[in-house]
Amino acid sequence: MMFGLVAAACLCAASFAPPDLMPQLAAEMLGWAALFSVYEAILCDQLPSEEGLTAWDQAAGLLAASLLLRILFPLQGLPAAGAGP
Repeated sequence: MMFGLVAAACLCAASFAPPDLMPQLAAEMLGWAALFSVYEAILCDQLPSEEGLTAWDQAAGLLAASLLLRILFPLQGLPAAGAGP
């Protein structure tokens, strides 16, 4: 349940960005949310091997969603390496 709420909040907040930057911003926000889920798991003394879904599982899902967005929508318009003024 929390995974869906956090992912929806990240996507909703990123939807205010320009259309060409929205996937990258959403991926960045999902990555930060995954990091905060790791902090939550550490603060609550959860183990990754516990029964049921934990904050570790939420962090893994958020990071997977972030990486999927980065793969599906690579950042466009960056200058080529070695291209000078």
